Amino acid sequence: MTESSARIITELQAAMQTDPGWNAVNLPQAPNIHIAIMSEPFLSYVFDGSKSVESRFSLNKIAPYGKAEPGDMVFMKAGPIVGCFTISWVKTFDLSEYPVVEIANEYGTRICGDDAFWKRKSTKRYATLMGIQNIRRLTPVKITKLDRRAWITL
Repeated sequence: MTESSARIITELQAAMQTDPGWNAVNLPQAPNIHIAIMSEPFLSYVFDGSKSVESRFSLNKIAPYGKAEPGDMVFMKAGPIVGCFTISWVKTFDLSEYPVVEIANEYGTRICGDDAFWKRKSTKRYATLMGIQNIRRLTPVKITKLDRRAWITL
């Protein structure tokens, strides 16, 4: 585990011990812990239940590709950590074999992507789709994240 990962886990554990809103979060039960940088409107879509599939597209095989598993916990970061969910299922795609348009047709309504979203994803080479379950809004907690990655596996 890197120093950065250890620091983030310590900060999350401190939130669990000091904030009553975090009482139900239990890190040891999750096989892996992830931090996902979320933006609007997608964060709101997760909380209101209209987004039931989280998607990550990339040019290279980077996290969460090959790193996410069913049962993993994902903390959603929008400035501070504001919520979490459990991954119910995972599918990975090589987009040279399974084009973005097919993902859009099959999962588009559950991903909540508009035409501009899908156009931006059309240049990517890999995709990871994850089912979202057990969504929990949390009291916002700031963590020390010093890099620009949009997804971190701790």
